[in-house]
Amino acid sequence: MNTEFDIDRFMKVLKKDFHSVWPTFGIMMLILALIPAAMWLFCITWIDGHTALNVCWFLIPFCFFLATITAPSRIYKSCNLPNQGIHFAMLPASKKEKFWSMMLVTIVVPLVLLAVMIAFYSTLTFIQQQSFVLDEPARLLKELDYTFSTQTLLLSVLYYLANTSVFFFTNTLFKRHKVTKTILWSMAISFVASIAGLPFLITSSTNIHTVIDSPQTLHLVFDIILLLWTIGFYYGAYYRLKKMNY
Repeated sequence: MNTEFDIDRFMKVLKKDFHSVWPTFGIMMLILALIPAAMWLFCITWIDGHTALNVCWFLIPFCFFLATITAPSRIYKSCNLPNQGIHFAMLPASKKEKFWSMMLVTIVVPLVLLAVMIAFYSTLTFIQQQSFVLDEPARLLKELDYTFSTQTLLLSVLYYLANTSVFFFTNTLFKRHKVTKTILWSMAISFVASIAGLPFLITSSTNIHTVIDSPQTLHLVFDIILLLWTIGFYYGAYYRLKKMNY
């Protein structure tokens, strides 16, 4: 197979991957989409409508996060397995085309779920309150003291891509219990890194505050770290797929 990127082959692989989303991830998406509805029904039955809407809108980001971390291992569960991965290896496309298709699918699918949940629960809010559709989420964001800006939007996008890249990479690394192992390893590495880096942070805190002297600079530093983080994990996943043998 030609190792170069061919747009026609890529579109065929991408179409096939999107068609495989429902058989592999559809039930999970449906469950996640209905979790806020179930809690809304419980709260409106036993508590009150105001609490029901609050719980509903607070659960949407949680369900979106679950979709983000489970999408790679659900849709491409067998991509690194010795026997089941044969069909993935035999696809008439280069590994570069497969990688880009996988990356786009695992990024887009959770966003589609998020858009559907926001549209559905905004309609539910409108019906319940008979007010402008976005009144409830806007009020909740105001309570959280969250302001929309280019910086926060960019940071949110980078956080999302960073999370996706980690679970995308570990899907090519682990063969079983991929999400659980990723979370446990992340916790262990974060703990070790925090302990190891604590003396450095204490001794260099003054210098850090001198260099990072404004919120804008701090945002820029975080953006660069998240960008490098994302590129690193996606490259690691591509390298794993490129060197994978079945």
